[in-house]
Order: sequence, then structure tokens, then C-alpha cells
Amino acid sequence: MSIFGKLFSANSQFQAEITRLNNRINTLKKLTLDPIKTSNAEIETLQSKVDNIVAILGGISGEVDSELSRIDHFSDLTNSPAKQLESRLSAIEKRVATFPKRPPFYDQLRMFTYMVDKEFSIEQKKWFIEKQCMRALGYFPNIDSPKSFNEKTNWYKLYYQDDLITKCIDKYLFKEHVGDIIGYDSVVPLLGVWDNAREIDFDKLPQQFVLKSNWGSGSRHILIVKDKSKLNLDQVRFKLNNWIQPWENVYYHTFDWGYKNIKPKIIAEEFVADKINEYRFFCFNGLPAYFSVINDSAPGQRAYRNYYDMDWNLLPLTIGVGNSDLPIKKPDNFDEMVSICKTLSKPFPHVRVDLCQTKNGLLVEELTFYTGSGTSHYPSIEWDNKFGEPFILPEKRIISGEDLSRNDDLKVVV
Repeated sequence: MSIFGKLFSANSQFQAEITRLNNRINTLKKLTLDPIKTSNAEIETLQSKVDNIVAILGGISGEVDSELSRIDHFSDLTNSPAKQLESRLSAIEKRVATFPKRPPFYDQLRMFTYMVDKEFSIEQKKWFIEKQCMRALGYFPNIDSPKSFNEKTNWYKLYYQDDLITKCIDKYLFKEHVGDIIGYDSVVPLLGVWDNAREIDFDKLPQQFVLKSNWGSGSRHILIVKDKSKLNLDQVRFKLNNWIQPWENVYYHTFDWGYKNIKPKIIAEEFVADKINEYRFFCFNGLPAYFSVINDSAPGQRAYRNYYDMDWNLLPLTIGVGNSDLPIKKPDNFDEMVSICKTLSKPFPHVRVDLCQTKNGLLVEELTFYTGSGTSHYPSIEWDNKFGEPFILPEKRIISGEDLSRNDDLKVVV
């Protein structure tokens, strides 16, 4: 069967799975749930069936991972368990209803890109990114002569390849890199690492912890466990092993090159319960230029985000979420934050250094190279351009053999 025959076959299987899920949802909706007459055992049985639907949805469509995470953690203490179940089922139904309306193959995009990636030239990948920007931002990016932060981020994705970037994106190897430079007490402690969810001995993990894939991005591929006793281990293993399938790599959705060669793993970290604020410093050639302050970026949390220049002047813009209602005090260890950022960002033309303040000091949470994958929603193109001003692009650096072999005009080899 040709590659395109396989694509159409996979899409047909996907649509059939959606039909089966809709039938299961409709069956559950027909059940009359009387908050008084329905026993806790009956509700728990139904909740388990809904959990299974969420797990299956996560397996067939990584595109809605963040939405599914909110459904998965649905909680409304003001309603009875029966009402909670009804609301949760309604939320799932709305998500499933959006799938057939999407363009062909959209929900299986990572899998398709994974299958045909070697056939794409960089020029074709650039077209794909241009299309993503048009859909997300409403303007056609100039990646060949970029000015805005988004345009330069997309240029960075396509034309600057460095194995150290891959190491720093990898959530497992990142800890080694940062620990060797500024100390292992500056990263969230690692509890375990596995190649497959079947290997995890949950009895050896504490009651609270965080599970991640090492190649997730943003809130994707994060499971915060606050009470291990409530876990359905079969569903957790199903979800984790879905995360490490090769087409789940962010690269196959956005062509963020730094993710491409990460070897997938599952990691467990300590749960940081005393997080105060998060600080994200945008650094260029070893110097931070501006930063944001966020109260909590964990999945399902209501966050604020303030942007500041390096003199702690609040910038008059919002991106994604609103500003804090109250002024945020400059932390006493701000100079320490800046020093850490300068040290960690020195090898790179651009990196965002993500720190969090805890009661016991600072932790480096991540190093981020492609903020918003080059589709961040600035309030205007002027702000997009302003944020791009300190981003001085380096010479092209191409090390991937397939990129060179399919692009005769690219002569930059490292």
C-alpha cells in the first residue's frame, strides 16, 4: 500500500473510532442519574467508564491533550457526584463533536508527518510553518527576512541545529546539563526514569509526584499526582505509553527541530507544592532582555502573566492570559535570577530560561527555545516586532543529513 493509501486508511480508522466513542457517550447519557437514588458504587462505575473514554481520546488525538487534561481533572465541589459526572460527560461530548469538523488528517497530523518527514525539504517545511502562522496569527510570515519574534522563532526552528539544544529540551538530560553547570539543587529532583510505562513500580513512588514524557511541550504530557491511591494504573500506563509513541514528538507537529532526535522516556519528578511564582526570562546571546511572571502554569490552573523589562517596569500588554490584579513585588533574589539566566543562556542565540521561586529557593524548570512554536498571540504586530528586536539571528547551521540531502542550496554544514 502506498504512503497515501496508509494515510487514508488511518483516517478511516480514526473516524470509525470517533463513531464508537459517540455511541458510548450516548449510551451513558441515556442513564437517569438521580442524585438521591443513585448509589456511590453506581456513580463510581460510570465514572470509570468516562475515565476510559478520556484515556481513549488521549490515545487517538494528541491535539486536544490540554483540553482532555482539564476534563480529566474536572472537579466541582458544589455539585453532587452525579452532577459532576453529567458535567464531565457534557464536556467530553463537546470535544468529540469538534473532531469531524477538522480538516482531513488533522487529528492524526503527527503520525502522518512522522511517516513522510524524510520526503520533506526544508522549503516544504517552511511552507507548512507559514500555513500554521496564517491560521494562528492571521498574517503571512516573512521567514526569509524575519523581523518579528514569531518570524525569527520559526527561522530558528528551520535553520539553526545544535545538539546541545536537543539535550536541553530533553526533560531528562536537561537536569544533568543544568546540574553540572549551577548545581543539582537547582533542578526539580528526579524520582525515576523509564523507557516504558510497564516498567514503573508505583509502590516505590511517593503519594505525590509528577509524571512527564521527556519530549512534551507546554502543558502536554504532564500528569500531576496529588494522591497516588486514586490512580487507575491501567489508564495511567495507557496514557504514558501513548506519550512516547514516535509521532507524539512535538517535531512532527511543528517542525521544532530541537525535539526531533530526543529518545523518548517517561520521568517522575518530585511534586513542588510550595511554588510561589514562575519567572520566564527571554535571553539572547547570554543576556536577558525581558521576562514574564506567572503565578502557576500547571494544567488546569488559572494563571496571570505580567511582562516586564529588566528594570522591573510592567509592560502594557497581555499575551494569552491577563495581568495580575495586584502589583507584584520585585523578589529579593532577582539579581540571582539574572545571574543564572546569563550563565545558562550563554551558548545560545536565544533561549527562554524558566525559573520558579519556592520557599527553599530557586529552581530551573526548563530551557525553552521555541516559545509558542512561533505562533504566540501578541496584541499587535508592533509588539511582535518589538519582542523580536534583541533576537539577532546567527548564521545558518544545518547538521541533519536528510535536510542537507534534499536541499542542494544549503551549503552550511557543521
